[in-house]
Order: sequence, then structure tokens, then C-alpha cells
Amino acid sequence: MDFRLTEQFTNISYLIILVIGLLTLLVRGLAPGFSSLIWLSIKYRHTGTIRSQVARVIPVWLYQFLIYLLESLGGGFIFYRILVLMGRLPITGYETTLLWIGLFALAIFVILLFHAQVFRFWRYILFSEGQGALLGRDYFFLDWIRARLILLLALATLLPIPALSLGLIFLGTIILVQIMTVWGVTRRLKGETGGYLLLFLYLCAHEVVPFLYIIGGGIYLTRSDLLPSLFQ
Repeated sequence: MDFRLTEQFTNISYLIILVIGLLTLLVRGLAPGFSSLIWLSIKYRHTGTIRSQVARVIPVWLYQFLIYLLESLGGGFIFYRILVLMGRLPITGYETTLLWIGLFALAIFVILLFHAQVFRFWRYILFSEGQGALLGRDYFFLDWIRARLILLLALATLLPIPALSLGLIFLGTIILVQIMTVWGVTRRLKGETGGYLLLFLYLCAHEVVPFLYIIGGGIYLTRSDLLPSLFQ
């Protein structure tokens, strides 16, 4: 084992977690009392409360960007750490490590941005204005939940936990949030006109099938020799 590379890997891990922690504090500080606002918004089906509160401090699009940045950087770092701990990627120096984390983070950011843009398309052709506003608020809420969980998951990768267990924790968290997403969409659409057909089409096209492809791709990378072969 090259202890110099191990030290560099450890230093970068601490640095990335510090950045993730600062971003988490920023996201939390820009929207104080966000969790209570979410509960009131859900209880009274009011779509403007959360966004209007955020808009008092920062443009909503910029806050959404910070959430995506936190999710993508944290997700890329966690995925990279798990691959290294599982032996699917070798421990490398500063430049290569940052490159891999950046590539994974960029891929996650593109997926998040693409998912949001595709929702705008579905919102335009399938949903009424009220339905679209409620679903948009739910997605905003779920993005916030994922962002708040990232720091805890990143810190967990530093604990003396087997790599397989870390992977299962990461996967289980993603699946749990996705179940919350499906439940929220089902709650919104099942009582509408043509609700069950609309619900089936939307879930298959926008949630379930893309999610299975992403999870399948991630599992494939952890089990195949594709990534290790790049270093040979």
C-alpha cells in the first residue's frame, strides 16, 4: 500500500466533507424554519409558502442550484469512496481523485437537472396548474431532504464500516426517498380525473423506469471491471 497516496486520499476526503458541511449550513441558513413551513404547506395544500419564504432571502433558482450542487458533490464523493473501499477503483493522488469525484458529481448534477426539466415538460402536457404547482412543491421538498441527508451519509463513509454495508445504506436511503416521491405523486394524482391512468403513465415514464436504470448502472459499476480496467 502506498501510504503517500492513502494520505492524499484521506486529506481530500476531509476537504470534501468540509465543503459539504459548509454547503449544508448555507442551505439551512438561507431557509430557516424550512421543516415547519413544509409541514404547514402540506397540511393546508398551500403551494407558495415555501418558495416565498426562500425568495425573501435568495432567488429560488439559486437556492435550487445550491441544493443540486450539494446533492451532486455529496453523491459523487460517497459513490467514489464506496468504489475505492470496495476495491473497484484504486487509491490515487490528488488530481486523479478530484477528477473522479468531479466526474461522478457532474453526472449526478446532469441527472438532477434533466429530471427537473423533464418534469416541466410533463407538467405542461399532463397536469393542471394546481396539480403541477403541488407536485413542484413536493419535488422541492424532496430535494431539500436529500440535501440534508448528504452530510450524514458522507460522514458515514469515514466510519470503520464494511464497504458493502455503506453501499447498502446509501442505496437504502435513495430507495426510501424514491418511495416518498412515489407516495407523494400517488397522493396528488389518484383523486384527479383520469387519475390512475395518468398516475401509471407518469410514474413509469418519469420516476420508476429512469430510477431503475440509474440504480442498475450504479450496481453494475460496483460489480464490473469497467472502472478498474481504465487504470490498466
